[in-house]
Amino acid sequence: MKSIGCFVAVLAVLMTASAMAQPDSTPPRQPLDVRLHAVRIGVNDLDAAVVFYTRHLGCEKVGNFRALGFEMLDNQGVSFVLTQTKASVTVPADGCHTRVNFEVEDLDAHVAGMKAAGVEFVDAGTNEAGRCATFLDPAGNRHSLNQSEETAAPAIQENAVGLGSPRVRNLAISVPSMKQAADFYHDVLGFEKLTRDDAGPVAAFKQKGSASFILSEEAKQTAPYIYAMTAHVGFALETSDLAASVEQLKSHGVTVLHDTPQQSGNVMFVGFSDPFGNMHELIQYDRSPERTPPPPSPNVVTATLKDLEWMSGRWVCRQGDDQLEETWAPPLGDTALGMFRWVREGKTWMYEMMTIEPEAGGLVFRLRHFGRQLKPWEKDGPLTYPLKSLTGTEAVFEHPTESDPKRFIYRRQGDRLFVRLEAEDVGGEAGTKADEFQFDLAK
Repeated sequence: MKSIGCFVAVLAVLMTASAMAQPDSTPPRQPLDVRLHAVRIGVNDLDAAVVFYTRHLGCEKVGNFRALGFEMLDNQGVSFVLTQTKASVTVPADGCHTRVNFEVEDLDAHVAGMKAAGVEFVDAGTNEAGRCATFLDPAGNRHSLNQSEETAAPAIQENAVGLGSPRVRNLAISVPSMKQAADFYHDVLGFEKLTRDDAGPVAAFKQKGSASFILSEEAKQTAPYIYAMTAHVGFALETSDLAASVEQLKSHGVTVLHDTPQQSGNVMFVGFSDPFGNMHELIQYDRSPERTPPPPSPNVVTATLKDLEWMSGRWVCRQGDDQLEETWAPPLGDTALGMFRWVREGKTWMYEMMTIEPEAGGLVFRLRHFGRQLKPWEKDGPLTYPLKSLTGTEAVFEHPTESDPKRFIYRRQGDRLFVRLEAEDVGGEAGTKADEFQFDLAK
């Protein structure tokens, strides 16, 4: 943390030594070493929220995390994690809140289109970015559309009606005290100041791994959020040492919302509140040995790549207007290589790269999902599924710890390939949730 202040002491000649203040030997507290991982949005209806953010706000769905109680979206490199809460929220017009400011090329056209679709707008005017309009998502969370006074933001992709899809401009926090907010986000969370302390009612900050942040001194009431109960918007800040970071928060007098770290999949997290009721989270990926998929047991199944040659071929499937294609090249060397793509409304929205390789205990199936521009969904590497059983032309690949999907089942009947994804529900019974795809061999 850079020191921006200094003092000059002018001592009078007759000043006695006993009157001099003793220097403070207490070392200054250091801000947290964290980086923005995602914008965390609590919603009371995950399905409605996914439709809203993908339809209106230029987000793309990445990954399948519904069994863990959340959905992950991407807006041109900015991640959104939608999590389930029990109720919607009502944020007063002068209440503290966290929001996303989305840049658009034509504010009037976007507002008109969203209003026609039933989206509620609650305010319009200007801010530091230009013209703006504030709207509510289905859970009552506030966000804004912004149109810059200068040229439109770069890299805005056209949507189905010819309008540029909204992209994240910045992340905003409405507060009642700029000084208190700046002290918290700079001195405690380590945000870098982009404007001076006396910049006025709006100040810009920057944080590792993120777009810029805007603190705006426009609120009078604390945020009405209740953790895990009401909808809200906050930040998921990644740390390499969750326990140490929590202790740092406590040393700064920050309100911590969990007595012990919580866990969802391979993510551990602890919620905390800023001085005004805005709620955020510290997260850490759990990479302990028990969370790392172990190698397959030697007694799982004895098989070679040649035993899976029946999977080879180009396989096609239609689901309504969607087109799916999966291709497996014949085994070569010590690898079987596969590719999958899913086309929706004439555009590819998801790819998979897949391999099957022999290892010490047997064959192992790995896959990794990619969105457009080959952006990987899985941040920590591919998903791993050892071969569990092989009977004729049916192969079952099963993950030792994950629950969704728990297993992939490939089965060939003539010129048809059936691919079934089975999940394990929270009660521990496998197969109660499943998706099955029927592919035909392309001629």
